[in-house]
Amino acid sequence: MTLQEIAQEMLKDIDRYATLKEVEVPKLVQARTHKKRRIKKKWLKRYGTKVVYQKKMAKVADITIENVIEFCAEKGLPVPIELLENTVQND
Repeated sequence: MTLQEIAQEMLKDIDRYATLKEVEVPKLVQARTHKKRRIKKKWLKRYGTKVVYQKKMAKVADITIENVIEFCAEKGLPVPIELLENTVQND
């Protein structure tokens, strides 16, 4: 199995390999608004949109080398070759 396939398998059990973190998500919002719909459409064309960042709680996957090796040991899978090559080059 490749590293990408193992990561996808790990994400199937997201609760085990993820943590809750506060993430800022971009959202497009109309720059100026008006209560009447026809004017709102004209203002959208004239003034455009702006990006507003919202803070949300999201699960962020923590796929580290240690987690991948642990996952492979539990499932009885061989450790990916890409992972072994990277650790040898870093030493």
